[in-house]
Amino acid sequence: VLGYFIDHRDEKLRNFISKRFRRRIERAKEMISKLRKMGYFITFEDILYTSPGPYVGRPNIAIALVNKGYIRDRHEAFTDELIGNNGKAYVPPDDCSPFEAIERIKDAGGVPVLAHPGIFVNQVKKGLDERDVFRLKEGGMEGIEVFHSRHSSMDNLKYLKMARKYRMLITVGSDYHYGDNPTVAEMNVDPKIMSEVIEWVRSQICCRS
Repeated sequence: VLGYFIDHRDEKLRNFISKRFRRRIERAKEMISKLRKMGYFITFEDILYTSPGPYVGRPNIAIALVNKGYIRDRHEAFTDELIGNNGKAYVPPDDCSPFEAIERIKDAGGVPVLAHPGIFVNQVKKGLDERDVFRLKEGGMEGIEVFHSRHSSMDNLKYLKMARKYRMLITVGSDYHYGDNPTVAEMNVDPKIMSEVIEWVRSQICCRS
């Protein structure tokens, strides 16, 4: 869940994020421990080196494996052999529910938006369906990241229709964390929709300033 225009000074939100952050660090260390037992000798310092800040996750572990020469590119890490969702070294996240995230974001004055719904994968299906989106909408979700760098054109169209149907905000995201995804400017989004997104951002800035 993405949180737009939150009050970053909100004490309850900061405490909540701090707890989540500490758990993510513990999770990363647990995966490193599993990898080392499998013969992949990386350290926590190796993954910190791959991040511009203290926040680390599986992509950082993947980059560390590349840097050490164990794999050729970071996508090879996300397999059943390593740290894919069913991987030997995978540790499930101790995440909050999307509804708790929605509540936390709204309590901090923010706008909750569903992130990249087309790339969620489980053993049953790929991508969230309309029932999922409707349930989240009923739970307070206000927008959908309709356009994402890993969405297909069919994904874009599907979630655009849902956003229009349920009168939800439309956002665009590149996930440009490590330089291997296209920027928003390279995503070929309809200019009319980009104008709509930009106008919404401007309106939020004006009403909050």
